[in-house]
Amino acid sequence: MLNFAPYNFWILYASIAILVITMFTTLSKVLKFGKAVSAYKPQIASIQQNVQRSAVKAQAVAGRMNQIMSIVKPAIAALSLLLAAKALYDKREESGISGFTKATSDVIAGRASKRGFVNAVRKEIGI
Repeated sequence: MLNFAPYNFWILYASIAILVITMFTTLSKVLKFGKAVSAYKPQIASIQQNVQRSAVKAQAVAGRMNQIMSIVKPAIAALSLLLAAKALYDKREESGISGFTKATSDVIAGRASKRGFVNAVRKEIGI
């Protein structure tokens, strides 16, 4: 162990002085930071108002998108059904409304059987 016997109090006084200087420096930095925060308060308030407005606009857009998607999703499903029925209708030799109706019902039945098969496999696997 080191023995600083003649200098013990000098080391203590020096460490107290360094502590006091460090505390005053930290205190001055904190006060400058407080002044900077108070100077930016109006800008921060403006930014918060803009964020709130953006949130309201985003909710309005999301609501409008939900309305649009409630219309578009069935239309896409119907369009895919019609395209599949048209492809099957073109492959067959039947013509007219009755041929297209039969092709549509066959496409619906095929999709239902595929869905039933997938559900049966999921049930067996345990998903």
